[in-house]
Order: sequence, then structure tokens, then C-alpha cells
Amino acid sequence: MKSRSFLRPTVVLLATVLAAGCAVQKPTLEAKADEAVVVAKFQIRYNGDDVTDGAGVLFDEHVWGSHGASVPNDGWVIAKLPLGTHHLDRIGFSKFPAGQFHYDFSPEQTAFTTDKGGRVYYVGHVRIDWNGQSFKASQFFGAVGAIVDQMANDGVATVTVTDDLTDVRSALLAKFGTDVALEKALVPSITAEAVAAVAKREEAEVQKASLSSAQDFRQKLSDTHNP
Repeated sequence: MKSRSFLRPTVVLLATVLAAGCAVQKPTLEAKADEAVVVAKFQIRYNGDDVTDGAGVLFDEHVWGSHGASVPNDGWVIAKLPLGTHHLDRIGFSKFPAGQFHYDFSPEQTAFTTDKGGRVYYVGHVRIDWNGQSFKASQFFGAVGAIVDQMANDGVATVTVTDDLTDVRSALLAKFGTDVALEKALVPSITAEAVAAVAKREEAEVQKASLSSAQDFRQKLSDTHNP
């Protein structure tokens, strides 16, 4: 599945680095009337290796990284979002000397809704199994390489979301010393079959676009020879 906004690769990469390198938001359970707190426990595996600690998670968009966090070693991500419909947009991590890796989800794949101001929403225990290349050659080709890198995801990923209210309550009690009332808005799981179906649909769209372009070219060529 292709990523978006590849015309601004430097900014996009910077957003991923910022999320992967530091906590964009300081964890808190306090939110204003027009926002909510979301809580999730992430486990991210890349080619079987656990890359959770220090990985970047971005919600809603990945160009500016307005709503993102660095995943700590215990996997718990706590972030504030405005009320409305959201989605897990990008995951990413850096590994020297292999490079920076990212994966973008569409709003249709990972949408969840927060509609009660000032509340804490549990969005699931989110396990991401991600498989892709082990080395990013594009990192050696400057801006051109960055553009190419942003045009496609690094590999394919499935998402398995489980519901464990006991664990999240225990974790929040340990972190903040209070038993918090939780709303629930689980991120959808993404199966291997769903990933394959989307890839097949996108391939068909590419082929259709290529066929249309070829037909347009032949028509223009015909018009040139037959004014």
C-alpha cells in the first residue's frame, strides 16, 4: 500500500525521526472539553525482531507529526487528540546502518472515534507484525532517494488488536496512581487477507491507469498523424 505526501520527503522523514527520537507529547490523563486522551499498548515486530522500544507512532497524518509519540520499552502510548474520527497513520523506526523504515495505514484501515471531551479512550493492545527489506539503499541517494522512499511502504504489515481492560487499568494505576474511568474505541485489526485484497485492488487500479494512459498516447499519436 502506497504512502502519501511523497512530494515533501524531507518534512515527512523529519516527522518520523521526531516521533522515533523523542516523546512528542508528555503523557497525561488530563484533557480539555474539546479533546480526549487515547491509550494503547504497542508491540511492533519487523522481520520477527522486536523494534517497539523507540519506534515512532503518528496519528492522523505524518507530514508534520502533530500527534505522535515515541513508544517506550513497555509499549504504552498515551496521547491527546481532538474530538472526532482518527486513525493510526504511520509507524516508523530507525536502525543503524540499515536506515529508516516506515509504514502508512489508510484512514479506512485503522479508524477509531473519540466523541466525549475530557475522557480517556482505550484503543487496544496493538500488535503489528511487519515484514520488509532489511536494508534501505535509497538512503544513499539524497533527495531523490528520499522521494523514492516515500512513494511506497517498507514491506507489508498486519495488525492484531486485543482487548485487555484489566491490563490497561493496572498500567494506568501504576503510572498515575489513580483508577481511571475508560471509554473504549478499539483500532480495527488488519488481517493478511485484508492486506492482500488491498494490494490486489491497488495493482488493478495501477494497471487500469496504465492502460488508460497507453490509450491516450495512442490517440494523441493517431491525431498527430491524421490531422
